[in-house]
Amino acid sequence: MNKQLNLGPPIDELLDRLYAQHASQSEAMESYYTTRAKESSLDWNTMDARMNEFLSDKLVALDRNKAEFCYQGMRE
Repeated sequence: MNKQLNLGPPIDELLDRLYAQHASQSEAMESYYTTRAKESSLDWNTMDARMNEFLSDKLVALDRNKAEFCYQGMRE
């Protein structure tokens, strides 16, 4: 990833850690949704208890480039 922003070591390290956590959870999320779709137990219009349980410890992040674009836009 070619980072555009440099916010200083503590913030950059935190962001790197959070994006790494998000990346590691992507495979689990893909597997979860694929399984639920195959079971036909997934309602795309609501979040049931099973989905809430699964997502309770997941981090869903904006793509880093998009997040940095939003940050820069808000700073203007």
